[in-house]
Amino acid sequence: MSKTRYIISLILALLLATVPMCAMATETELESNHPITFFELNNESDLPEEYSLTLECLVEGKVPADAEFVFGVSEAELIMSDIDDIAVPGTETAIADFVVKTKDSADGKAAYPFPEKIKQGGVFYNIKLKSCNIKGAVIPTLEVHVYFFHGGSVKTEIFKNGELYDDESFDAFAFGQTVKVDCTKAVEIKVTTEGCEALTKVYDGKLTAAVTDKNYKLLGVAEGHEVTLTFEKAEYNSADVKKASKITVSGLKLGGKDADKYTLVTDKFEVKGNVTPRPLTVTADKLVMTLGQDEPKLTYTLSEELIDGNKVIGSLARESGNGVGTYAVTRGTLSFGDNYTVTFQDGTLTISNFSYAEVKDPATSIKISGHFDSTATVKVTALDPQSEVYTALANGTSWGKIVSSYDIVFTNNGFDGDLTVAIPVDGKYEGKEFAVYQQMANGSIACYKTVVTGGTVSVETDECSQFMLVTEKDEAPKEESSAAMTVLKVIIIILAVIIGLALLIALIFFGMIFFNKTEQLRKIIKAIKRLFKK
Repeated sequence: MSKTRYIISLILALLLATVPMCAMATETELESNHPITFFELNNESDLPEEYSLTLECLVEGKVPADAEFVFGVSEAELIMSDIDDIAVPGTETAIADFVVKTKDSADGKAAYPFPEKIKQGGVFYNIKLKSCNIKGAVIPTLEVHVYFFHGGSVKTEIFKNGELYDDESFDAFAFGQTVKVDCTKAVEIKVTTEGCEALTKVYDGKLTAAVTDKNYKLLGVAEGHEVTLTFEKAEYNSADVKKASKITVSGLKLGGKDADKYTLVTDKFEVKGNVTPRPLTVTADKLVMTLGQDEPKLTYTLSEELIDGNKVIGSLARESGNGVGTYAVTRGTLSFGDNYTVTFQDGTLTISNFSYAEVKDPATSIKISGHFDSTATVKVTALDPQSEVYTALANGTSWGKIVSSYDIVFTNNGFDGDLTVAIPVDGKYEGKEFAVYQQMANGSIACYKTVVTGGTVSVETDECSQFMLVTEKDEAPKEESSAAMTVLKVIIIILAVIIGLALLIALIFFGMIFFNKTEQLRKIIKAIKRLFKK
């Protein structure tokens, strides 16, 4: 316990010893660095009645006929050092804006008078150009720093575009100075679309347009200058294919390193643009009904959903006939409007002598359903991994991992339409995507993509044969931190703290030696020894 007290006491003593050292080091730095030398007046009666700063607003050396410059003014009390008259700005406090209106001043000048309290000195004023309404002019970012010191001396610094432009030396009674806001006339440039690409997009139901610099160009920019154009909106005059003809680009703004040398003569422009129909594939479904039952509604599937607000017009049609047989389902009057280009695939309606039936393999619970005779049977066996069929299916499965494979033998006296094959899978695959590969009678391999629903993978096919189920590979489980790893981390943290404290103590000792504080160091060591003896 005594050793712990010893170490803690040593650290506290050394840290306390550094406080005067830091103060002395700061003092030494201030003494060696004199950014400002004050000019003091011995006779305060010589102080002027009023200090003021005059701002003159020009454009290419001329006073603008009708303009308004708004300057923001702030002040900050200065902290005067006891060691030397070093001025350090404090927290700024905003003062009322200072406005120069050239329409009220023939020479474009206006003076800002400083408050009476500056006679005590120690006051810093910061004057920034906030806004200007001169159209077609490039306005510099202007900032004027005015320092008032004890005894009436004044220092003025002028910054333009962030760089020190003028630095007046100390001047007794430096009041009534004039600072010029010297602006330059911006070059006018235009936006043109002549010779540029027209914009085309596929119908998406929106007005927005992806306009780029391929659709317009800037006229009047000097060679070598970097000027770009940005905008807030680019919209078609209509979202519909037959009505869309142009795009209005608005909210223009110049960018680039040379943008301040130019001004736009317009705030918007137009680009030629059109909208092309959206491709849509419509596939009529294959339907089966039992002879004598009510005819089902003719249905179809779309390659993608319709854009919001679009409607379906008309309906499908089929070949006439009510007897047993297969009838073509055609497009009929089905339409989706001028905004779509439709590719239609015919379907069928089969009128069958068979009723809808289901048959299940008792060993695997694989179920076959469809329109077939009630005497049909199904027998399922697992595929031999060494068989040619298994190898052929496996070679086609470049996606994921193999879950299961079956040889499904469906014995029947005929069926109409497709058969639905439902294969149960482990519940952990619920909602996952599966690929089902099937070896067809003609030697080809069919692939169906589906999602596990209700613990079952279902596909529709016109023959039963060999099937292989494949899903995405499982992610490798993340390794959990063991208790040993946790203990090791704690030990590493403790060692890092100890090493850090040791380095700090060493730094303090060497610092005291470097600043010739050996006497204080000896006293600290003696105090620590006395504490250790106790």
